[in-house]
Amino acid sequence: MSGAGICLYGGTFNPPHRAHLRLARAAVSALDPEALLVVPCGDHALKPAADLAPAADRLEMCRLAFAGMDRVTVDPLEVERGGTSYTTDTLRAIRARSGGITPLFVLIGSDNLAELHRWHEPDALFELATVVTYPRPGCPITRANLDEYALTPDQRDAILAHALQDVEVDDAAATAIRASLRAGETTAALPPAVADYIRDRGLYGTERRPR
Repeated sequence: MSGAGICLYGGTFNPPHRAHLRLARAAVSALDPEALLVVPCGDHALKPAADLAPAADRLEMCRLAFAGMDRVTVDPLEVERGGTSYTTDTLRAIRARSGGITPLFVLIGSDNLAELHRWHEPDALFELATVVTYPRPGCPITRANLDEYALTPDQRDAILAHALQDVEVDDAAATAIRASLRAGETTAALPPAVADYIRDRGLYGTERRPR
């Protein structure tokens, strides 16, 4: 699977960690896009805001985490737009910005497929971009699994045709990382620059470093 285009990698990145970086590298290798855009969301339609670090902090942590990665750019589009972030709106904005002719890809974790019918304009998602699914722990990308979800036959076929099946499943999870940080523990899943930023800012219940 290869070809020119722009790949959208959106999420809360709360915080960005090892699995995010590994996936970005794998997607660039598999899709060979012109650019992979890491787009941290502003508000999230399906996740409680109370557990989110401020959008400006998540944006800066992404810049630190993905710095220097080939063809990967952190895009502030959703943070600057404000309000609830919808993937279809972001894809339309990227399409308009790129002149409407550049092929678009959007990365979606396999753990999100069961909830895809709850997303804003789920049918439009498949019309605007090629949906590229990557495996998450406990959620293999198989026909049997997809048959259990509220997807159309065409959507199931598209997901199977463009899945990144060879990507190594990484068990790093932001929820567990935040719990470790609140407990005062260190975690190897965080890029060092991100771990330093979290402690400098006192995020996720950590004790803020004195200046």
